[in-house]
Amino acid sequence: MTSSWRPTGFSFALRLLALLLPPLLGVGVLAFQRIETEQTASANARRVVDEARLQQDVAAVYGPAQLEQVALEGLAAVDALGVDREIVVSVTGVDFGQVYGDNGALLDARLDDLIERHGSVAVAGSTLAIRLTFIRGAIATQRRLSGEFRATERDVRLVFEDLNRLLADALDTRNPTASPSATPRILVADQMRLAALSDVLSAAGGRGTALLDGLLNRTELTIGAIEQASGRLDYAIERYESLIGTDAGFAAVLAGLEPVPDELLLRSLTESDADVYDPVYIQTSAGALLNQLEFLGSIEAYSARVHETVVDGLDADAVAANSAVSNTRLFAGAIAIVSLATLLLLAWSTLRPLRRLTNRARDISDGSFDVEPLPERGPRDVRFLTTTMNSMATTLRMVDREIADLASDSPGEHDRNLPGAIGISITRSFDRLEEVSARLQESEQLASAIVEHAADAIWTIDAHGLITSANGASVGLTGVSATRQLGEPLERYLPSTAGEVDIRSESGETLRVLVASSEITSGDQALTTVIAHDISERLRFEQKLAHQANHDALTGLPNRYAVLEALVATPVGDSVSVLFLDLDGFKSVNDTRGHLAGDRVLADVSRRLSSNVRPGDFVGRLGGDEFVVIMRHVEDGDDAISFAHRLIREIEQPYHDGQNLFALSASVGIAVFPHGIAAEGCDALGAIRRADSAVYAAKGKGRGRVEAFDERLQNRIVDEAEIELALRSAVRNDELEMHLQPVFDAVLGRFTSAEALVRWIRPGHGMMPPGQFIPIAERSSLIDEIGRWVLDRACAILARWAQDDVLREFRIAVNVAGSHLLDGDLVADLDAAVRRSGADPTRLEFELTETQLMADHERAASILRTIRRRGIKVAIDDFGTGYSSMAYLRQLPIDTLKIDRSFIAPIGGSDADGDTTVVDALLTIGHALGLSVVAEGVETTAQMEYVTTHGADRVQGFLLARPASISAIETVLRQGRTADAESASAHQP
Repeated sequence: MTSSWRPTGFSFALRLLALLLPPLLGVGVLAFQRIETEQTASANARRVVDEARLQQDVAAVYGPAQLEQVALEGLAAVDALGVDREIVVSVTGVDFGQVYGDNGALLDARLDDLIERHGSVAVAGSTLAIRLTFIRGAIATQRRLSGEFRATERDVRLVFEDLNRLLADALDTRNPTASPSATPRILVADQMRLAALSDVLSAAGGRGTALLDGLLNRTELTIGAIEQASGRLDYAIERYESLIGTDAGFAAVLAGLEPVPDELLLRSLTESDADVYDPVYIQTSAGALLNQLEFLGSIEAYSARVHETVVDGLDADAVAANSAVSNTRLFAGAIAIVSLATLLLLAWSTLRPLRRLTNRARDISDGSFDVEPLPERGPRDVRFLTTTMNSMATTLRMVDREIADLASDSPGEHDRNLPGAIGISITRSFDRLEEVSARLQESEQLASAIVEHAADAIWTIDAHGLITSANGASVGLTGVSATRQLGEPLERYLPSTAGEVDIRSESGETLRVLVASSEITSGDQALTTVIAHDISERLRFEQKLAHQANHDALTGLPNRYAVLEALVATPVGDSVSVLFLDLDGFKSVNDTRGHLAGDRVLADVSRRLSSNVRPGDFVGRLGGDEFVVIMRHVEDGDDAISFAHRLIREIEQPYHDGQNLFALSASVGIAVFPHGIAAEGCDALGAIRRADSAVYAAKGKGRGRVEAFDERLQNRIVDEAEIELALRSAVRNDELEMHLQPVFDAVLGRFTSAEALVRWIRPGHGMMPPGQFIPIAERSSLIDEIGRWVLDRACAILARWAQDDVLREFRIAVNVAGSHLLDGDLVADLDAAVRRSGADPTRLEFELTETQLMADHERAASILRTIRRRGIKVAIDDFGTGYSSMAYLRQLPIDTLKIDRSFIAPIGGSDADGDTTVVDALLTIGHALGLSVVAEGVETTAQMEYVTTHGADRVQGFLLARPASISAIETVLRQGRTADAESASAHQP
């Protein structure tokens, strides 16, 4: 009975296995692969959703950040120009303050959202929340500085560039290990579209910044920047459109974007083109900027909608992927249950030999490898299976021993005779373990060496604050060996484990250290790493920089910034007197004895001032040879004047320069505020200006004078301010007129040239004397504008005269201001005027005074040589009234000396013999230098006879012709006679 049932049972079991095992295995493999695929898809979908949400929140920051950057840069630039912000709003229509107000709170809200949702994102060794906290602090600082009118374009731009870099870094951290092939193509397309849209946002902000630069400072560099920014924006838009195809929403946004006006992209700038105060340019540039700001708002809103739509779709895809994983798992579970039921049925239906083999296999699967061999009984196939099972048990016992050795971290010797692939795998595992152990030991040794030799002090402490390790730098910081520190409370050496703290070194020196700590886990023990960095030297350096920022390097006195701070800090209501000292004759020290001697004089003056003021008074240097003394509790102006005279007497004491002695003097302007600066409706800068106005009045009366600011000076300042304002309007509205005064050639006996003179008929005041408005123009930037206007008119007249057979040989002399020569761009203005008019530059003559030429002798000589190479004559006007030497005159490229009228006037008077000495000397000097000499201010026949018989080459004065309109002078020049040109002008229609 037994012999008949075993083969039958074995055959039956074999058939069941043959029928059930392959499909079950196949279904299991397919289910496993499907679950793995769905899990991968779900994980990728969720990752893309998270990345898209990060990109959405980052994109939401771009718009308000770029708008606020433009607004803060615009406010900083306006403040740097010294122009009231409201004036800029009214002129340009661009309200940077409103833009900042509209976007500041929005930017803060977007940053709050970014920190709340993605603050844990790792960025450059830190987290996004920490990095954003620092940048938000920098933005807050720039907002505060902007509110105090002290922000700068560069600092604002650096802060927002840091923000943009951080946002880009945050986006670059997105799952770098994810396989691109594992991400569905539709998700990749969404990522590409969102990245391209972010590029559009960034490029739009870049063009906004470039347009702002162009509005505030029109140069070829800013024009190039606008072109580049526009090109980047166009490229970004084209790229995004290529990814999205037709999009009505994006097309509507683009419809609001206007191209940059051609006027803003002119590469070859003329003087008028480069004038940033040109109303047409300002309105055009401001309009472009406003359009760009509106486009920024539109593209930011569009970006928010697109991101929300994409994120919603991706989120739906992620939910669908999760649902697919769940369904697949349910299917796999059902398959597993069916398989288990089938196997149980098979186990119950097999015979004893198979059951015995199964039990042994179960023992082995349970880890019972030390078992007795099964008896080899039964049919041949069963015996074969039994033999195989016994061999497998033996092999598994050997594998078990090798795995135990491998798990014990003691590789040592092992059996390399294990059969098959498992033996190879075990051998390789042992080799790998030995290699990893060696590398780990090297790494531990390296980490220990790095900590031990680190420049910062490093401790580890346990949960009770006791030191468990200390490196070498901690010994240098505390003066206590590392061994002695172990087990000691760290607070014995460091009062805190965070922030800046003061500690006392072994030498008794107080050190400032920056402390940071972080928790670590070593096995099952919680430790804290504490790092202390010595910042004492950095603090000393910062203190030194702070002192240098507020003190003059040459004299050690407080500088202009510190002077203004001292005035601001004056208690409200306290009486204050501000003394403005300007050295008399200091320029001659630099010119004759050198700048080193001048520096020694300035240092000596500062010592004299400091030693003569009262305790509590303040002495500072504004720059150059200007000093300020602030006296408190001086209500009586006479006391301040008396003290100023005492300071002048101290400054007038002799100065030593080697073996030589020389003297200086000073002029002092005083502004007294009996009840404090604020009570006068003034601020710190206004107080300095009052004292400056007083010293200007003092210097106008001679050397060593003291003048106090009073109502008379105030009225004069107000009058001059009104004149300056009216003059600016006159220049802008072309209210100036040019008159000409002919110059007589004594050799040819006829007029050969004329001097161009500016006249101003002020509405409501009539003809303004040049002596009233020319000095005011010279103290402002108007003199250069007037000079360009005269140069343009003179070239236009010469171009017209060139078509006239009589007038074509006449020359026009133009007066050039010193600031136009030395600080302006005279050569470029000359070339532009000649180019516009087509005039012959050889018919021009430039007149400059001695004082203007001596202000910067070398630069003046260089520019004049360039001018003369164009065929233009150069004359020194009012010669003899300024300060110059023969050595300098020989080096200057000049053609003519004009003797000042003050030396001509005495000729023919009661003391004529003595009064001609200077004229004779000047004529001799001019001819000795090979120069043509012109006598100015000739008003009598006696003066005319004297200067012509003693060698004057040309003569100019009322005797020959008075200044008159261009048409009247043209009549005189045509007639070739010497007459009062005003009589001719009287007959003009």
